[in-house]
This record gives sequence, structure tokens and C-alpha cells, in this order.
Amino acid sequence: MLVERLGIVPARTCSPDIDESPRPGEMPRLYALRMAEEKARAVPRGPNEVVLAGDTTVAVGRRILGQAEDEAMQRGFLKLLGGRRHHVLSAVSTITADGRQISKLSDSIVKFKPLHPDEITAYVESGDPRQRFPHPDIADMIVQYNGWATAQPDWRETP
Repeated sequence: MLVERLGIVPARTCSPDIDESPRPGEMPRLYALRMAEEKARAVPRGPNEVVLAGDTTVAVGRRILGQAEDEAMQRGFLKLLGGRRHHVLSAVSTITADGRQISKLSDSIVKFKPLHPDEITAYVESGDPRQRFPHPDIADMIVQYNGWATAQPDWRETP
């Protein structure tokens, strides 16, 4: 967990059960922010508690790549990502002790080299095909082939 890497030990953790379906016509950046914000609001908060929630969304153009439900879908995602740029949108949202919601989005543009079918097979066999991309194990392997990446943070505060 990221917060533990920062030396923060959460008092509790939970996975809020929210509908993660994109809205018709919803742009990927807004979707990632909405997911983080809705997850934060879905967690019951006690007095003086702070809530931190996040979401990572991968998008190719306006297309949001959702949960890979099986190996065929995972292979399709990898074929789509190979040889092109895509966005990895990482959103975090916190609700402060006084109830303010503050959100941040980082948009990393990543380019994969064209992927050979044997490489795709190796990626699929290295991780859980139901995981959303980038699956950490797969991401570590693909980073070796990444020509470049750039990130642009975006802050947003919700009253």
C-alpha cells in the first residue's frame, strides 16, 4: 500500500462498494477524479477522521480501459497499448477532519514499444488477468521497454 511506503499506518482500510461504470461520454480524466472522490465519500467517517481514497485509470484516447475480465481481454488491452501512447491517470481524494474534500490527478503519458505476441503471452502469464492495467508485475516488465513518460499533476478542491 502506498501510504505504508510513506511511513503512514492507517487506522483502518476498506474497499468501498461503488458503481465504477463510466458515464456516457465521460472523459477519462473526469472519470478517474470522480472514482477517487466517490470512493472517499463512500467511506463512513468518524469524528476527526481523515479519509484517503484513490483510483488508477488507463485510457487510450477517450477510451477507458476497465477491468480485464479474462485473458482474452487482457491480451486485447496489451495489443491495443503496444506501440502507442496512452494515459495512466492516478487520482487521489482526501476528506479532511473538517469535511473538506481535496483531490489530485496525475496524468502520466506512457509509450510502449510494439509488443510481440510472445511478450504479450509472457505478460499475461505473469499476472492476474482480471487486474486493471497496469498490473504492478506487468507494469514493472513493460517499464523496461518504455521509451519515455511524462506526468502533469492537477489539483482540485471540492467544498
